[in-house]
Amino acid sequence: MKRYDFTDLFVCCHGSDAEKAAMLFSEEIERRTGTRPEIKDDMSAGVCVSLIEDKTIDNKDVFVLSLSENGLAVTAQGIRGLIFGYSMFLRKSVFNGKTISLLCDISGKYVPDKKIRGHQLGYRPLNNTYEAWDIDDFKRYYLDLMMFGCNMIELIPQNTEGEKNSLMKYSSEELCVLASSLADEFDLDVSLWCPNDDLDIEKSTETRRELFKKCPRIDVLFIPGGDPGEYPADEFFDRVLSIARALRESKPDAQVWPSAQKPHSQKTWGEGFIRRMNELPDEITGVITGPNRAYPIGELRRLLPEKYPIRYYPDITHNLRCEIPVHFDRNDWHYAFAAALGRESVNPRPTEYRRLQRIVRPYCVGSVTYSEGVNDDLNKIVWADADFNALVPVRETLLDYARAYMCFLPAEKIVDGIMGLEYNWYGAPEDDPCIETTLALFEEIRKKYPSS
Repeated sequence: MKRYDFTDLFVCCHGSDAEKAAMLFSEEIERRTGTRPEIKDDMSAGVCVSLIEDKTIDNKDVFVLSLSENGLAVTAQGIRGLIFGYSMFLRKSVFNGKTISLLCDISGKYVPDKKIRGHQLGYRPLNNTYEAWDIDDFKRYYLDLMMFGCNMIELIPQNTEGEKNSLMKYSSEELCVLASSLADEFDLDVSLWCPNDDLDIEKSTETRRELFKKCPRIDVLFIPGGDPGEYPADEFFDRVLSIARALRESKPDAQVWPSAQKPHSQKTWGEGFIRRMNELPDEITGVITGPNRAYPIGELRRLLPEKYPIRYYPDITHNLRCEIPVHFDRNDWHYAFAAALGRESVNPRPTEYRRLQRIVRPYCVGSVTYSEGVNDDLNKIVWADADFNALVPVRETLLDYARAYMCFLPAEKIVDGIMGLEYNWYGAPEDDPCIETTLALFEEIRKKYPSS
């Protein structure tokens, strides 16, 4: 396989967004090599990664890569596509000290399969990670997620789990304002998850109206029908329409996507939901489906009016007592694992989630995953990469994952280890030689690369 030497690269940029992308890209190179490449105004002698802003590119998610003797040109409409583009270079390169080798010719036009590719990052005591972060941690995480084509982050502006805990540096609303402003810097779409409260419609709408004014960017409002919520379908709809009108007072282009998640106490809620959707309310852009769904996604697509697209809300973070338990298609996760690891352990399930993504793909325009922290990071990347490229083999995604985030370690061995972690959960642990083999592989990597 031919490799391309980018060891002494410099960066060239054309356009204001390209200048910002050049700074971010040079920081990524410095993290990997210890040396920050020079940013120049024009191409000169040497190998150049050129970042080019071109408003004629199809949309914000599309990017074009062109490899030549002089280096690599990354062309996109703005900052979002440029980040996607230079991230592909990072994913397909090997870093060894100060040596940078691009593994293959990555030239081509990259057009995502799904228009929505995002992750929920709920700043609340319920999760296992995000509430301990400051805004700089969110910045790093945004860029890490964008490395695999994420174009939307979902925030939770109201803490539904009580007051903030000792780890939280901000209130939920404060973080929401800061995080939505940060997302806007990278042109990441912002979705807000706003469940209904116990206030009457007027007071509930007014509370949200003030929040909407404070947030610098809101592209989508997600109002769950249930989980939480126990309102009958008609009252839920009245609330959604009222809140939608309040949202568009300050964010006229924002979209409203209620979810067809059924309240536990409302057995016929789904029928009422569909009846109201058949009234074709213009305030509603599309419908979300996820845990506690009123209908399977295929049936929901059949029942909904054609004008409303579906966004999937997969729970990639939980192992049991959830929408997608381990081995969801056969329910044979061994009790020893279920009892020892519980509902929210570190849970790499790449082949399983890749299979599920193929099942739901025909019915939805994309996904925003439900997450409670970094225990499911591998699953985030598998899901996002498949939403960008429906044909990508799961092993290729995992190799990119290893090179992107563990660039000083041998990618093939890391992938073998990740696959081993998923295979460890097949069958009874006392009969599975894969467990010892997987452990030995990671111990070998740790011994050979103690400082990585």
